[in-house]
Amino acid sequence: MTYCFVPIVFFDNAIESTCGKTAVELFSMSFSPPSITGLGFIRSDEPGTYTYFEREPHDADISVYRPEWGEGKEGQSVSFFDSDFFGYDLVIHYFAGDGRYRVELHENEKECKYDVYLDKGEVEWEYPDIETVDSMLSDVYGTKEKTMYIKPVV
Repeated sequence: MTYCFVPIVFFDNAIESTCGKTAVELFSMSFSPPSITGLGFIRSDEPGTYTYFEREPHDADISVYRPEWGEGKEGQSVSFFDSDFFGYDLVIHYFAGDGRYRVELHENEKECKYDVYLDKGEVEWEYPDIETVDSMLSDVYGTKEKTMYIKPVV
């Protein structure tokens, strides 16, 4: 069965609509034309990172990390940040090495995180616990229990 992991689909669509490339394509780009800097990415203060910034209608960033530039602090390859994802801060990291996505939602002092292996259709490592992940994702998507991981395509 193929699952639609809504935040991952959002991540893929946001990156592709912004940059005209997938996260995998961005991670594979070099500095020779066409380069990542030609897409509007600039060197970030974070070692090994180039970031694309949007500030309207709210803050949204896409960051690319390459091992030859210096690894991201969590080992990620591509990250996406949105400051107003249904009222939450959303951070999604893509780890090219193992095909893993880490989804994080933050609201004031409340947060949750979980890992998605899209190719395997699996969700793992829920933080701080499954109940908090369920609750926060249910708030975002208006769903109940574990159905928040899966959204039907209509």
